[in-house]
Amino acid sequence: MINVKDLNFSYGKSCRVLSQIAFEANEGQCIAVLGNNGAGKSTMIKCLNRILQPQEGTVVVNGRDIQRLKRQKIAQDMAYVAQQNESAQFTVYDAVLLGRKPYIKLNPTEEDHKITKDILKRMGLESFSLRYLDELSGGELQKVMLARALAQQPKVLMLDEPTSNLDLKNQYEVLRIIRDIAIEDRICVIIVIHDLNLALRYCDRFMFIKDSSVYSLGDINTVNSETISEVYGMNVAIENIRGYQTVVPICG
Repeated sequence: MINVKDLNFSYGKSCRVLSQIAFEANEGQCIAVLGNNGAGKSTMIKCLNRILQPQEGTVVVNGRDIQRLKRQKIAQDMAYVAQQNESAQFTVYDAVLLGRKPYIKLNPTEEDHKITKDILKRMGLESFSLRYLDELSGGELQKVMLARALAQQPKVLMLDEPTSNLDLKNQYEVLRIIRDIAIEDRICVIIVIHDLNLALRYCDRFMFIKDSSVYSLGDINTVNSETISEVYGMNVAIENIRGYQTVVPICG
């Protein structure tokens, strides 16, 4: 699905942010990208679809080198939702329909409208269809931007802290929807997330970034007290609470 090899990125000549990033992921997987602030997590996912241009390395999606594709073709394979999104004088419906732009030649087709309506329903946004983006709360706007990305029908969906503006209930609801869509639509989802317990609940692969490189990558077994201590500099215990692996900080 996606194969990344030897990805390097620097701001200028001296500020190395990513060094030899390499991983692969398959359809239906949700990968949590974890690490301290400033570790390079957000920069990494921006390099995957050429929002930022890496100095070295390759990104291959479904056998196609992203470096050789035009922007429209990249948008058909990969969708990205930023941590912060600007509102505008669009209705929610039109904003989600905009996700079909990589496929629209002249005007939206019936299929484009059907996909838009289906996504609004799956995201629980039907009642918001005619509201304007600048009338929405931060959490509501975040859900609309996610719906727009899903309307692209990408093979790889990249999310930068998708729960940062959501209340507790919506954090769990949105990540559950993302996980379910990943499985049902066979999408690979890459999520930059700070909440380890949300990641443990809804993701099945875990990538820890430290010192600009991949420190650890694997299944739930890689989320252990030793790795967390090395990456975050904090002692924790991993407890099973009502059937869920849970990270419990140990601090004074």
